[in-house]
Amino acid sequence: LTVLIPLLAYANTAQGYGTLDDTPAFWGMSWVTPGLLDGYVRAELLPNNTRLPGKKEMLVKGWIALWDVIVKLIGADIRYGVSITSISRGAERVEITYSTASAGPETETFDFLVVAAPIHLDSASPVITDLTEDEQQLFYHDIDHAQFRTVLYKATRPQPNLETHLTIYSDKLLGPGAGDGEVFAFRDSYLAINTDLQDTTVKHQNDPNRWLQREQMCYQYVKNNVDESLDSLAAKSTNYLDETLGAGNYTILQPPADDPAATTWDYFYRYNDNGLRFRKNWRLLALQGRNKTFYAHASNYFESVLDIINYQNMALDSLQGVIGKAWDNDKPATDAKPEYFEDVVWKLRVRCTRVCCAVFAFLFNLVWIPVFVILYPLNELVVYRLARWYLQWAFRTADLGSFFTFCSMSMDKFINISPSARALHPGEGVDAIVTKLYDSGAADKFDKIILRPTKSALEWNWTDYRVMIREWVVVIDRRLPTLPTLLQDALRFLMVYLPLTYSYFVSFFAALAFGCIIGFSYRKEDSRGGGLYIPRCHMLRRARKLYPDMQATAICTKLCKVFSEEAMKATGIQLVFEPNLDQAGSCMVRGVIARECACADNSLLDW
Repeated sequence: LTVLIPLLAYANTAQGYGTLDDTPAFWGMSWVTPGLLDGYVRAELLPNNTRLPGKKEMLVKGWIALWDVIVKLIGADIRYGVSITSISRGAERVEITYSTASAGPETETFDFLVVAAPIHLDSASPVITDLTEDEQQLFYHDIDHAQFRTVLYKATRPQPNLETHLTIYSDKLLGPGAGDGEVFAFRDSYLAINTDLQDTTVKHQNDPNRWLQREQMCYQYVKNNVDESLDSLAAKSTNYLDETLGAGNYTILQPPADDPAATTWDYFYRYNDNGLRFRKNWRLLALQGRNKTFYAHASNYFESVLDIINYQNMALDSLQGVIGKAWDNDKPATDAKPEYFEDVVWKLRVRCTRVCCAVFAFLFNLVWIPVFVILYPLNELVVYRLARWYLQWAFRTADLGSFFTFCSMSMDKFINISPSARALHPGEGVDAIVTKLYDSGAADKFDKIILRPTKSALEWNWTDYRVMIREWVVVIDRRLPTLPTLLQDALRFLMVYLPLTYSYFVSFFAALAFGCIIGFSYRKEDSRGGGLYIPRCHMLRRARKLYPDMQATAICTKLCKVFSEEAMKATGIQLVFEPNLDQAGSCMVRGVIARECACADNSLLDW
């Protein structure tokens, strides 16, 4: 395990979550999950012995851009410049008295109080005067915090030999120097954004901009409860910059001279060993909703967006009685949220319908497999080509040709003329999907959080691709019909109350609707309710013949999987493709909603 120490120091200490010597295992394991380590050192081998790239990504305009977009999308009524003077929580309502610079005290009444502040509420005691004894025990004791400081500066002296966006000083993350407030790393903004320059030394050496002035940021971390002064931290960063760049060879951009505390934070409030010993995290969860109050700050548990979403889901489940009610004194046996196929009600419904559906599955495979084999020549030469032509026509592919050209729509042509794949070819223009999204203005609301691809929509990651394809399916005015509302409601009823029946419907539907791109398939049962099994996906097989493996993988996971899921969702059918990118290229199509939300095991489901 000692070989993991440098990696753990990078994952935990460099992010401001504590040195390895003073971080409780609970907090270390909450953040440093197998999924996170996989993202740092992605080492998954593909069939051609190449490796998938790491999962680390960043928002070009910073995390604040994400919150700006969220506020814009939900239309929240946020009032700034407000000074809250008192909060009174009654049995039925909450009264809040506040004042502004232009108006005197005013009192409003609300249904609930949502506290979006760190768990140390000692400074809030003059405002919330009716904190209960339980709340005081939780918010006044056994709380630690560190300090984290950033300094943004412009290096006026050229640094042409930088080859990586991040430089870390390991002696400031490990050993006696860890957490002493000295600069432990700096980041070069130009290389962080232009990641392609980090691929090889040759690319960087041939970049004419490497001689220009650079904006960079250095980082300082102070371990738990030291509370180092701003003057001391500023002196340490100044000494570092003078030693590395030379006095006068840099300009401080942030923090501003008139607000030296602007980029220094009391960081990562959390319960210490004693707080964990007394199970305060679980007791806080048990308080959610009591006294007309919800505590929504990241310090309830952990500050990652994923953990915040999971925590809110647990709080909701606790209120609804889905998980244990006796959390006041006892730590729950598990706080994992079950998958849909692990739910007791789901299992009961499956058991009630399995016998009937098993007969149907037997008959389906008995008829479908020989019919597929017998009709394969006719399907491949006529029916599937017509179906592929129709799919391209339905999504308004450019230069498709007339209906009478469908006979030429082989799988190779189907892939090559698809917008995102077409843009990968030399001499082709920008992807029609990208052009339509940005020309129509549909992408404007995501301009701060989703970077525009240079050519193909396949450059987006899975999540961004799903978000943007969902918009594109709307703006292109697709010709694919939408199911009547009554039929959609009927399918939703099956999905919720008769999930196995719905699964069989999707298998039958997918075998017919997607046969032209997936090839041979049959119904296969498993512990998750079964689905349509594709032993060897035709589209993936041909894509691997036509394109490099990374591009073929993107065509499978995005152009086939995500695109099909979103297109079907728009018509009123919920299903998910689960490709297995092994040598055979198998896949399972299931009749469930495609998961893209946070999961209880602190991971994001790729599919």
